[in-house]
Amino acid sequence: MKDIQSQGFYVFGGLTAVLIVLKFAAVVDWSWWRVCLALIIFLGFNLFYIIVGFIYLTVAPVEEQSPDEDSRLLENDATISYYWIALGFFVIFAENGIRWLENTEVTHWFGLFSGEPIILGLFGGLSVVQQFPAST
Repeated sequence: MKDIQSQGFYVFGGLTAVLIVLKFAAVVDWSWWRVCLALIIFLGFNLFYIIVGFIYLTVAPVEEQSPDEDSRLLENDATISYYWIALGFFVIFAENGIRWLENTEVTHWFGLFSGEPIILGLFGGLSVVQQFPAST
């Protein structure tokens, strides 16, 4: 059985703590949404990951496998690229969500970080779809 890995929580939590200190020291003039964005990304992505996993396990036909095959699949799970691609999509989704909440008129990267609802929906959907494992 694998232990729970909490390195990501420490990294994103530490980054959020540093940004909170910078906000209190008046070094950055960001909204609290933007200050807490790193922790929001970490918690939101993991919540999406769990929800998509439950949906996949209840809808998709999963065939019974031997314990050796199960352990081989679990060992390779950490290196699957679709997880990292989905995290990238979720980061863009979260950044656009903050821009939409703040009603920011400034766009970056040719409208990719514009906060428009269509971009928000696109990258939110891509982050969920990308979490489904590729068929082998």
